[in-house]
Amino acid sequence: MNINPIVNDAARRCKTLARQLGGDVKVIDHLKFNSKLVPLICPFSNNLGINWEKKIVYISKAATIFDVSGMIHEMGHVFACAKKPSLTKEYEFFGWEYATATKLGLLFIWNEGSENYALIEDGGKDWGDLSAEQKDSLIQERLSYAIKKRMVSKNFIPLTIR
Repeated sequence: MNINPIVNDAARRCKTLARQLGGDVKVIDHLKFNSKLVPLICPFSNNLGINWEKKIVYISKAATIFDVSGMIHEMGHVFACAKKPSLTKEYEFFGWEYATATKLGLLFIWNEGSENYALIEDGGKDWGDLSAEQKDSLIQERLSYAIKKRMVSKNFIPLTIR
């Protein structure tokens, strides 16, 4: 099976950043749970998984364009969270995701793919439910938070906190 060329390009861009941050993004044929290789399969896509301890995000060759936003989200767990995914709040690193998607030239794909991203701290709305003005306001707030927590530089460059 060949990977979608758009997904492959996004994975290549994500891999470059991941390596700069001391981790990796790996494209594999089939993604299945393996306690040593892929100890965590993404709950919203069977095409994504992570090894948090080793700072690796896995994406299967079956991934679609809608998995690109999830790949960036999983990178957030790996690089922008001090705690394992089961102990983190998904919303905490939303500013990191935005900065990463922007830096990698994947903002449009991330925005479209994040349509069902549940914003629990924002009254339980999904990202796709917000108006452009609400999105702008939320991004400003989340980027400020990410800078304060040193997930993102003052120049909006994604950093790693672990």
